[in-house]
Amino acid sequence: MNLAFPGALSHTWYVVTSVLFLMTHAAFYLVVSLPRCIDSIHMIHVSRVVLLAGIVAAGFVSLIFGSILATVAIGLMVYVLAWRDRQYTWSAVSGLVFAGTLINGWDGESLIWAGIIALATNIILALHFRSDYNRWISTGLWLFMPITVAHALYPNGLETMYYAWMYLVVMLALILSRFIAIGSLLLSTSVPMIVYAKTASISYVVGYVVAGFLAFCLSINSGMDNFGAVAVSSWISLLMLLVARFIEKEPEISVVQPILWQVIAFGFLRSLKVDLRIDIFLGLSTLVAVVIYALADWWRHLYRQSRIVDENTVIFALLTSLITPAYYFVYDITKISMIIGLFVVSGLTYHYWRNRSQGYKEVSITVFTASVMWGMHYFGVREFQAYTHVFAIMLAFFAWMRHELGQVIKSDEYIYGALSVSTVPLAIQAMSSVSGGVYGWVLLLEQVLIMLIGMSIRKRFVLMWGLYVSVGAVLYQLRDLGYAALAVLATFIIGVAVYQLQKYNK
Repeated sequence: MNLAFPGALSHTWYVVTSVLFLMTHAAFYLVVSLPRCIDSIHMIHVSRVVLLAGIVAAGFVSLIFGSILATVAIGLMVYVLAWRDRQYTWSAVSGLVFAGTLINGWDGESLIWAGIIALATNIILALHFRSDYNRWISTGLWLFMPITVAHALYPNGLETMYYAWMYLVVMLALILSRFIAIGSLLLSTSVPMIVYAKTASISYVVGYVVAGFLAFCLSINSGMDNFGAVAVSSWISLLMLLVARFIEKEPEISVVQPILWQVIAFGFLRSLKVDLRIDIFLGLSTLVAVVIYALADWWRHLYRQSRIVDENTVIFALLTSLITPAYYFVYDITKISMIIGLFVVSGLTYHYWRNRSQGYKEVSITVFTASVMWGMHYFGVREFQAYTHVFAIMLAFFAWMRHELGQVIKSDEYIYGALSVSTVPLAIQAMSSVSGGVYGWVLLLEQVLIMLIGMSIRKRFVLMWGLYVSVGAVLYQLRDLGYAALAVLATFIIGVAVYQLQKYNK
């Protein structure tokens, strides 16, 4: 008798047969193997491995022949296994099987339903079993949903900004999932509190961070001349504030706020059809940095235990103030707003370091001096001595500040530095054959001023510095009889200085 099936088996027959055999195997495991092998861990483990192999085989057949219903049936069967066997590994397998419906329906009209089934079932599994495996799977499905929706509903393509909005929705959904997972919403008294630990649902944190980052990047690279980037960045800013305050309760999250508001300012100006757009942006960027810095610093000191901002937010706001002067390296031209921006940087850094050691304050003052020199160059000052003397004034100011702090040795070091910077370059130019006479007069008058300052501050080495340099300048000028008048005047001034020095020594 011939028991062979007539003709070849259809794809549907393969799928139905594999699912029925799998269900029979699962029923045998639950009814026979599990109760009888309850005292033999090894036998139960072997039975589970064999059943898992059957699930993989049936799932592979279902995916190959594209049957969504069969994949859902296998997923439901594994869900029952997880419920009856009380093994969370089965819940992870069930979630992966349900996620396979996306493969079944990718090229069909039922793709959107396949995506909904995959996501919804994994959310249910995560809520039921509190399994991190299903949380990671559902997070991945959330991040894949915008692509699924676009492929199912817009096969001809979709504007980048729409992807940004969809990822913003995904970010909101994952934040809500995190809110539920840590027990802040829909808290169940039947669930152990350790399940609500923040580390137990870290997948949602990774998910909403990735979704927010994608929404942010897609919005600023959309190429659409509208306020899409402004709106998306504003929503991300609001969501991150809520996360920092009510969900994670970690103020470090707010470090993104200064960057987001810079993007908001840029997006706002990107749509303006004016020639001075870059100038407006540079000015607005500096203003935004100052406002965010002031608010963050005020809030940090007003509420010491604030869960919204901390010192890191203040630091990031301070760093964003560097955007305006840094634009010089982008455009290779100087704008007055860049100089003002560098001046603002010096002010903000001095304010931030106002309670730190003197060295930090000197860095801020150095930045201020750099902004002054930049402004001098912008307005056409090309005299080298102007810059050296500005730098010398800065060193003299440092010396005064150190003296007020009682740091005499450090103060004297700065005085030596100021004397060297103001004298050496000028002396070199005074020896020039082109315009040395003019610089010689300036050098001599400067040394007279240095001697007077030395007498007023009672610093003998300052007075002697001015005296020796004056003598050297006179001797150099006397190489030519044409400088006799200058020599007479210098001799008189030096004589007065020597007299005052002798009087001071007495």
